[in-house]
Amino acid sequence: MRKTILLLVVAFPLMAWPQQAERDSVKCMSLGERLLKPLKWVGKNWSDYDPRYSVPSFYNWAAHLQNTTTQEWLTMESPEGMDVKMRSQMSNRLGPYFGYNWLFYGVTVDLKYGHWLNARDAFDSTMVAWDRFLDEHPTECIVAMIGSDGGGKWNDELARNYRSVIEKYPHRFVEDFDASTRIDEVRGKILVIRRQEDCPFGKLLKFADNAVFDYDCFRVEDVYKEHKTWKKVKLVEQNIREAYENENPNKWYITFNSIAWSPRRHTPYSYAWGGRAIRKPMNKTLREFVELKDYVDFGIVFLDFYNDHGEQPQVVETIINSNFNHLDDE
Repeated sequence: MRKTILLLVVAFPLMAWPQQAERDSVKCMSLGERLLKPLKWVGKNWSDYDPRYSVPSFYNWAAHLQNTTTQEWLTMESPEGMDVKMRSQMSNRLGPYFGYNWLFYGVTVDLKYGHWLNARDAFDSTMVAWDRFLDEHPTECIVAMIGSDGGGKWNDELARNYRSVIEKYPHRFVEDFDASTRIDEVRGKILVIRRQEDCPFGKLLKFADNAVFDYDCFRVEDVYKEHKTWKKVKLVEQNIREAYENENPNKWYITFNSIAWSPRRHTPYSYAWGGRAIRKPMNKTLREFVELKDYVDFGIVFLDFYNDHGEQPQVVETIINSNFNHLDDE
């Protein structure tokens, strides 16, 4: 008897539901219709507003030009007590912005630093940072490479601008040196290397385009058009290995751990950080290579986009700390 009553109770609403729906004209919505109902309401009331919290705008469309300026500051400390503060060049971006009601879209592109700003002001602000760094770290030295961007010619005005800044710091700059110059002779100073003959100051280093080459006392790896990172990595590692194994103290090794932008491939920061279809990120691969081999005395390494996605630049720390590897063995 209990089983029969239970079945009647369960079966009753199942039988009564369609009768009730038919009598009261109630529409039964599917799950899909229930999910779409809020979206339909939003679409229907898209332009509505709450007058308690907002003021109506009578403009449906908007367009303007937007500009963003950013600059990054990084501080690193090593276990050996050395600390380094770095400031990136100012990045200026410019682009259009379009909006329709609550829909909007904006895009910006980089403006090359130095083309829209006075070169003298840019170099002067850099010198302030360099001078402060050497005051705080008098046992260090800075190697600066100067050249007209894109291989352009130096003119009298550009030369005067740079020279006027250099003359403010006569105790800092060393323009006459060679590979036999000892580090003790240049502590607290700035060594200037110039890339072009018409540049009026610094030690000349004439570059061969997209090549590994020798000039004077320099050995340089600068194959910047190799867009396959696994090939570029081999060139970087080979130059570092040769510098480490070189027994000639009068040879300076310079390595560029960077790849130029390619319109059909990737951006320079993608090569440095890694991304889709990039087998070997340049920064990570270089850091692992130096840490694995415990290399020391491998010359100067130039880096592009050293702060991977804004994170702590581990590759920079690894290169700096490599200077102390030989101390651990003593």
